[in-house]
Amino acid sequence: MKKTIILLTAVILSMTSFAQYDDEEPLLISEQMPRYQQGEKALRSTIAKNIEYPSEAVEKGIEGIVYTRFVVTETGDVGKIEVQRGVHPLLDAEAVRVLKTLGKFTPGMQKGKPVAVWMSLPISFQLSQYDKGKQSSAESTHKGKQSSNDTKTHKGKRQ
Repeated sequence: MKKTIILLTAVILSMTSFAQYDDEEPLLISEQMPRYQQGEKALRSTIAKNIEYPSEAVEKGIEGIVYTRFVVTETGDVGKIEVQRGVHPLLDAEAVRVLKTLGKFTPGMQKGKPVAVWMSLPISFQLSQYDKGKQSSAESTHKGKQSSNDTKTHKGKRQ
């Protein structure tokens, strides 16, 4: 009887371990987590340079942290971008847009093979010393320049 229980337990445990490495679902944690190819500092810099604070959000004084997650695929691309906890649709959409512009990551590794892994990244939108109708501190951080693509956006600051 004991041998049967031990054997049954071993079979169940092995099935559970096998199910954790399903090729279809991205992992939450891998032996080696994905890394931005240019490094963490470059990742933060790239996001800060590419954020365009929506002017409507500036005018309304909307700020906060958009909590996002995305998958780094087996090839190092960014995919399946999700807003986990948003601030406002304008800021949420901008966070997603910026994540779509990120370059390659070094993919996560599991058992010596590249795997898809979920990554979490909070993106902060702040309007320090903001006075409605005037230039935001985020804009002044970038020398008061507006985006060349859209005159209704302001360069933002991510911390």
